[in-house]
Amino acid sequence: MSRSLPVPALAAAFSLIALSGCAGGSSLPGGGTAQTLGRAQRDARSTGAQPDITNPYPFTQGDVFNYAYAETDTTMSPGQPAVKSYVDSTVSETVGASTEFNGQQWTEFAEVSNYTDKNSAHQTTATGTLTTDYYRNFVQNGNVLDYLMGGYTTSDQKTESNGTTVAATTDLDYASPYLIDIIPETKGSWKLDTANTETGKTVTTTGSSTETVTFSFTRNADQSYSRQASFAFSGGGTYSETDTVAANGSAEDVNNFPAKNPTNGTTTWSAPAKSGSKYLITVVYTPTSGSKTTTQVPDWYPGGGPVKSLVSDTKKDVGSAKVPKSCGKATAGQTAAELVETVSYLDPEQATYIAYTETTYVVSGEGRVCAVRKYTSDTYDNRQTGALTSSVVEDSALALTSESLKQLRAKGLIVGFR
Repeated sequence: MSRSLPVPALAAAFSLIALSGCAGGSSLPGGGTAQTLGRAQRDARSTGAQPDITNPYPFTQGDVFNYAYAETDTTMSPGQPAVKSYVDSTVSETVGASTEFNGQQWTEFAEVSNYTDKNSAHQTTATGTLTTDYYRNFVQNGNVLDYLMGGYTTSDQKTESNGTTVAATTDLDYASPYLIDIIPETKGSWKLDTANTETGKTVTTTGSSTETVTFSFTRNADQSYSRQASFAFSGGGTYSETDTVAANGSAEDVNNFPAKNPTNGTTTWSAPAKSGSKYLITVVYTPTSGSKTTTQVPDWYPGGGPVKSLVSDTKKDVGSAKVPKSCGKATAGQTAAELVETVSYLDPEQATYIAYTETTYVVSGEGRVCAVRKYTSDTYDNRQTGALTSSVVEDSALALTSESLKQLRAKGLIVGFR
């Protein structure tokens, strides 16, 4: 559940956090997609004299933007009825001062999201506060402005209905700045790079028991990536896990989990290889103690056959459009620039394929007034059958509130960038 986390943030959990012997996702972040316009594409849009450019995004220190966030998650498993859950949140973002982030000067945007998680009966299951500091800037690039983000840090404090508390922090740095937008708004599309690094820590406390997870994630320019994590428990026991995934989709997981855990030891996955009329993935599992097993798993990767890409991220400026009703009464019907981002992400070791489309509406003088997202995460059995085991569909909308809109208009926040 995103609770208005940055668009590039993609869940890439380690395969195992429940060391009692049950495999499951740990909800560790990672695998976000750093984004930058290719040099040839930049040059094609950056020729001629540098004109005055009117920036549609209010960008004055102290400006405050309030949003309402609503999310519906639908979880489906084969042979089981769909289960829905919900997230509601109030989000406030404040433009801060110029500050240093990873050796460069950026403008800090501080966002605070107070959220409530609810089950299918709309009963509260958790409440929390997610604080995110984004580091953004506008950079003149020939006859356009690049709206860039260097990275972000997050702090999430959550209390579940059973008394369990979860405190999580992350720090994501882009190898090349994430390209939010190109100004002035002009129809066109661009493909985005994907290199980034992310580190974080999650502390979960239930009663007197505490579990601490620290992790790091690195995605390389060729889309290959690695993850490392350590797990420590207040009752004793420290474990580690390292994943490496090559650009061709082959992968390895190495961990020192207890012997009773069904994935302890080393597992390797080959790239899909043709066998007769089908493609198969060779899985070799070598437990810490016991015999090695080899399994031919039917290819479950999207499209079948050799991996075309582990991650794909494109943005398209569609042009002028009306803000839809799903964005709320405050901004519905306004004329806006429509930006569409399409992302797909394959994680062979996690056995997940994520795909989503996020449509953002930008109104001059008001900035981002709404973002609507359709997100799907499919999970497969990557050790035995290759079959789909679950699918989660998220429908969400982040919408500027009427109170915030009134304040912007009263202040006349249409800022020219010179």
